[in-house]
Amino acid sequence: MRWLLPILAACVAMPVQAAEDCYDRIVTGTIAAQVPAPVPELEDGSIVMSWPWFVDLTVDRPGGGAERLSVQTVQHTYFARALRGRWLLRRNRMGGYNARWRAHAPRARRCSRDAPPARPYLGAESPAALEKLRRESEARDGVRR
Repeated sequence: MRWLLPILAACVAMPVQAAEDCYDRIVTGTIAAQVPAPVPELEDGSIVMSWPWFVDLTVDRPGGGAERLSVQTVQHTYFARALRGRWLLRRNRMGGYNARWRAHAPRARRCSRDAPPARPYLGAESPAALEKLRRESEARDGVRR
């Protein structure tokens, strides 16, 4: 059990800025695909416990039918296949969404209409660079459906 303490002490948390502590959209959907982005390498030898992932959701439309959304999440491992649930989504500067955890739901509020988009979990320079990173990640780790 002693080996666990250094691991817990080295956990890296991704801070959420107050302006980003809101959501733009709540959806109900099922995970359709999951792709881990490269695990960040930290120079100080810390252990990374969670990092950004690409997740595709099949989301219910209010009038019936479904749409596919690609979102960025921060997670440790794959979610159970076909996990269905409610997702809090925050618009990001890349034109997509960052997924927020249910644990944020009690304190999260809807973003104001004039709230600027959040920074994406994956710091690519452009949507094209983000798409390239996803393709490279899929080639390296595959896609879990």
